[in-house]
Amino acid sequence: AIVAVSGVANPSWPFDSNPACIALNYANSATPTVSTSISDSNDLVLSFATTEYSHTITQGSGTLIGSVTAPPPSCAAEYQKLSSGTYNTTFSLNSIDGWAAVTDAFAGPPPRSITLTPSSGPVGSTVTVSGSNFAANSLLSATFNGLAVSLSGSHTTDSSGNVPSGMSFTVPASTTGSKSVVITDASSNSEIATFTVNYNIILSPASGNVGSTVSLTATGMLSSHSVTATFGSTAVTLSSSTTDANGGLTATFTVPASTAGSHTFTLTDTTNSPTATFTTIPSIIPNP
Repeated sequence: AIVAVSGVANPSWPFDSNPACIALNYANSATPTVSTSISDSNDLVLSFATTEYSHTITQGSGTLIGSVTAPPPSCAAEYQKLSSGTYNTTFSLNSIDGWAAVTDAFAGPPPRSITLTPSSGPVGSTVTVSGSNFAANSLLSATFNGLAVSLSGSHTTDSSGNVPSGMSFTVPASTTGSKSVVITDASSNSEIATFTVNYNIILSPASGNVGSTVSLTATGMLSSHSVTATFGSTAVTLSSSTTDANGGLTATFTVPASTAGSHTFTLTDTTNSPTATFTTIPSIIPNP
């Protein structure tokens, strides 16, 4: 709603969004200007200017709806979609003239919002979505980095357009970094949020003897990239050393000679270096 308008003929005018607020100035200006302060976010402010004689009226600070140059008077209208604050609508004339300007604000729909919990994690994480101001009783869908993902639990908004409690999705195979999550209702209203994919390594088993074979699953690495591995300070050979298009890798390695206890396994793709812990168990040599 409009809370103030400057440049008016009568400052005591009881300005409100209904009726329109009128700003008048016959000071022979070449720049008809009305300054509008609005209190609500997502308002649509419409402005109209007219002149005493024929003029070419050019676009002001908003988006021009249209203008008429002749016959006199000339007129033009434009709109701005704004958040709360003070905004100037300034038209330009091709010469000095008297003019009148009208402005009004119309409340837009409340802004949609979504929140992801958590907002970061590895591939395979379960992410809960909350949100509001979608279409009422509408079926929701989701994309992750542009690809469709399945929503778990109820995914139909309530009568107020709120996302149902417990709606979630599983982070699909993806490289590390920020990814866009878009929730869309059946009326094509959508809202976007960001999820950050972290890299991750899982070793199986996570303990064993020297010489044993260990399987590793890595996610969130660079796409289609060569990787190297170390066990403590010892380089180890992987059965596969190139990630897939989604930054994933499945491979095996052999536990090198090492002392009993915990050791850090590191996988490196020149940018990311995720680690995991492997515990070496001493081999038992039976007595003869």
